[in-house]
Amino acid sequence: AWSPLLAEAESHLAAIGPDGCGQPQLATEVERCRELVKRERRLRKRLIHQLDVDSKSLLELRGYADPDQLVHQSVMAMLLLLGNYEKRVRKWKRCQPLLKDIKTLSQMDVNDIHPEIAARAEQLLAGIDPRELRLRSAAAWAFYD
Repeated sequence: AWSPLLAEAESHLAAIGPDGCGQPQLATEVERCRELVKRERRLRKRLIHQLDVDSKSLLELRGYADPDQLVHQSVMAMLLLLGNYEKRVRKWKRCQPLLKDIKTLSQMDVNDIHPEIAARAEQLLAGIDPRELRLRSAAAWAFYD
């Protein structure tokens, strides 16, 4: 689980203090570490919200023969978080069977997601305008939101 590691990192950063124990070089590195920990916390909060998708949404998504790129990217990000390889979800035809296997997303523990996978999912979602996605597919927007 990654959450205890984040808590431990925050604890160590607090013990060091903002001045880096009087060492300017260390102060810069400490500040960088603080920013990374904050970013990771924000990312984890965002991931928790993405996992609230119902069976109607999954049924809608499985019904798309050739969805819009925004829809596909949203689904790709969610499937990555669920442990699928990116190579496997690049094509929509490969995503559809994977959507059938999803039973419940609420039982997934976001603390078990590797930071690199979380960062890649974040990249996939970064270029998506949520308003535009919502107009194109309510189900895909549920993944994004």
